[in-house]
Formats: sequence, structure tokens, C-alpha cells
Amino acid sequence: MGTSLADCILIGVDGGASKVRACSVRRRRNDSSRLYLGHEQAVRIYPSVPGFCPVSGAVQATQRQAGTIHLTESELAQGAAYAQATADAVAQVAADAGIPAGTRLPVGATGGLPTSVFVRNVSPSQRPVLVGVCMAGLKSADGRGIEQMNNGPRIPDYLDQLEAGLGERGIVLVAPIARLSSDADCCGLGEQFGEDGLFAGVDNAYYVGGGSGLADALKLNGRVIPFDDVSAWLLKSWQLGTAGGQTFEERISLRAMNARWAKLLGHDVEDPEHRVERQAAAGDVRAATVLGDVATALAELIFERIETVYRGRTTATGRGKAYMKLKPDHAFRGTLLDRVVIGQRLGSLFGDQRLTPHFRQPVEHALGDLFVRCDDPALRHRYLSDVGLVSDLLRPSTLAGAPVIGAIVAAMNATSK
Repeated sequence: MGTSLADCILIGVDGGASKVRACSVRRRRNDSSRLYLGHEQAVRIYPSVPGFCPVSGAVQATQRQAGTIHLTESELAQGAAYAQATADAVAQVAADAGIPAGTRLPVGATGGLPTSVFVRNVSPSQRPVLVGVCMAGLKSADGRGIEQMNNGPRIPDYLDQLEAGLGERGIVLVAPIARLSSDADCCGLGEQFGEDGLFAGVDNAYYVGGGSGLADALKLNGRVIPFDDVSAWLLKSWQLGTAGGQTFEERISLRAMNARWAKLLGHDVEDPEHRVERQAAAGDVRAATVLGDVATALAELIFERIETVYRGRTTATGRGKAYMKLKPDHAFRGTLLDRVVIGQRLGSLFGDQRLTPHFRQPVEHALGDLFVRCDDPALRHRYLSDVGLVSDLLRPSTLAGAPVIGAIVAAMNATSK
């Protein structure tokens, strides 16, 4: 991290399915490698463009593979709304952190950086902003756009639009936004470099975070490794099938869990008082059953990750055609994971003491049973104790800002190269 980054304001952005959150990020004075969230943050709900309907996943995939993405008019409008909402959120955080919105940079004050991302006629002492952005969806080859996104618009020129919007709002960037980061990868980076992050202190770990979808992150041999870099031998949870025919994301995500609960009730669940976790804690047997189903699937996913890292792809049935195409061997075989981190809202449920008998204990029991039935003595020895699953394996994360912190880490890494 060079001196050009020392005096700038760090703003991380986490773009979700329905809203975007921007937060300031700070470094500890006595340890600049440890990051934490500042007080400044802003959330913007994406405006809904009338008539917008996501293009089907099959069509998106076909067009992406062919390299001919055809955006609909409503998709273009919805994508612009996403970018403008993000620019608004970043501008709000920048203003709250001490940079007046609408200030301008004088000609020649960019320090040799590209002038296209700066706005002119501002005091040279104005502190610039470094922005890191993580978003769901499959990115373009240059990382500056989104070419495939479930339930959302494709935005191939997302960062171009965002940078233009920031310029219009008077935001001075220390450097162009290098690329969009994976929200899942950023969770791993956040757990590694964020204060109280649970990837720190261990060499090998797996992270699974649950919200509207599932986020996977992996740390092997001391390094956070993007899932895209191990795609030859490991699938993401939204790609990986379960014995029931659904993907793990369709079994475990909070969106899926809430959908099953709403179906049981016969109506949508809008009131937080009627959420499945609250009802399970209150003794509702149906709610406890829903949580138990999620717990069983989560244990199955965790076991698959541990086993695949250690042994390589197995011949397990029901995982889908893509799974059987994976390479059965990889460079990390023989590695035993030290820790499994459960994050985001899924981690909150796992760490909630009121839900221990309905969620945490079922996960632990189901995972322990999988190791008991495992035919590999090394896995049984490492992960089983005399009373069941070893107590140090599963850890709930309290780092709600992991993806935001990870987005800034990715941006700092890209800028310092």
C-alpha cells in the first residue's frame, strides 16, 4: 500500500439483489493490515423500473457463451438504476466522511492518474477516495461489468456507469475502480483482514455465508483463493447439486428457507415477528423442522468441502453432471481444513443461543454422523472426538462487514500493483 493510499478515504461497496450498501473502512494505526468498518455508511434500495423482467438464466448463459449479449430496453434502464443507486450511496459516505459532495479538482492535480475519472476545479488538498465494489453475478473478462445475474439486470459497463456517476457527484477517485470483485471472495478476504475475522490465525479454512444466496470462500496454505481459481475441481454452492435434486443454495439460503416457511403458512412472511427462526425459538414444531432441514443440508455441504479438499472429487451420486466433470485430483489433496466459518445471516442463526437446539446442534450432529460413516480414518481422527464432532471446527462469524472490507482489500491490492 503506497503513500497515495495512506491519505485517501476507503469506501467498500456490497451490491446485493435488492439494495446496495456502502461503508467507510479504516485501518488500525498500530497494524495497518487490520481493517474495520467506520461509522459512515449508506444503503440504497434499487429503484424498480416499470416493466423490467430478468432475462432467463438459460438465455443469459447462452448469450454469454456466444459473446453476444443483447440487453432489453428495460434491462438497460434497470442497470442504470443500479449504478446510480451505488453512486448515491458512495457519495453519501464520502460526504459523511468529510468530502463535500460537488467539489471539483483543478486541471493538472490528478498526479498523473487518468483524468477521465476525475472532475476538475477542486482544491488540490481534497482527499481522494478509493472505492472497492463486490457484486453477485458472472463478470466480464475485464472485470468491469456483469454479464450474467440471477434475478437482476446484466450491466456489461457497470463500472463505467458508476465512475461517471461518481464524477457527476464530485467524487475524486485516487484511481479508477480496477474491477468488480466476487461477493463470496470478498467475504473470505474480509475474514482474513478484518478485525475479529475468523480466517486469521489458521492456514486452511472454508467460509459459507447465507443471505439471499450462498457465498463460498476458501483459504488454503495461508492464502485466500478465489473459487474461480479452483473451478476445475470444486463447484460453487449454487452449482452443486444435492441428493434431492436441488442445489445447496436452493436448500440452505435464507431466501429458500423463508420461501419454504411462507409456503407452510400459506402466505408471505413480512412481519419479523413471524420469521421462521423466531417461531422455532418460540417452540413452533413446523419452524423447527424447517431449520432442521437447512441444518442437514448445511452439514452435507460442509462435509463435501472438507472431503473434496482432502481427497479430491469423489464418486458421490446426486451431485449433478457438472460435479462428475470435475477433476478428481488437485494440488491441495491431503490438506485438512482447520476451521469452517459460517457467516452472514446464516452465521447469526448458527450463533444464536436461542436456536442452539434447533439449528447449531442439528448441524453438529449431522456433520458428526457423516464423519462416523466416512471410510477415511484420517478424517475421522481429525474431526471426531469421544463425544462427537470436535468443538473447534465450526465457528459463527460476527463480522457483518466482511464483504465490504474484502472489497477494499481487493481494491488496495489492485491499486498497489
